Amino acid sequence: MTDLENIQRLTERFKRQMPNGEVYQQRLAEEFELILKQRFTEYFLKICDIIDITSDLKHMTRGSAGSSLVCYLLGITDVDPVKWNIPVARFMNPLRDDLPDVDIDFEHHKQAEVMNRIFKK
Repeated sequence: MTDLENIQRLTERFKRQMPNGEVYQQRLAEEFELILKQRFTEYFLKICDIIDITSDLKHMTRGSAGSSLVCYLLGITDVDPVKWNIPVARFMNPLRDDLPDVDIDFEHHKQAEVMNRIFKK
């Protein structure tokens, strides 16, 4: 897939509208560049799938995902990192080759159900 196709696949899953402003445009471009360079498109789409198939269950997303505008727009987190001035380097860094930190916590007694839904998907 081309970079443009991967960006389109992500933007089609946005659950929030992009806030107005040049700072948001620049931040989104920076994050897309990192996502494409690190080949994280599928990772983000899989996280969206998990959020979608468990939308009826209580959960909390934590980890450095709160530093990502893309995660905010996708509905993975509720933190607007631009508003709170959180740098993206805390979440994705071009010097690291590991996956960004996205922790989705579910109620303990629902974990088997969550895993079953994921395996079915």
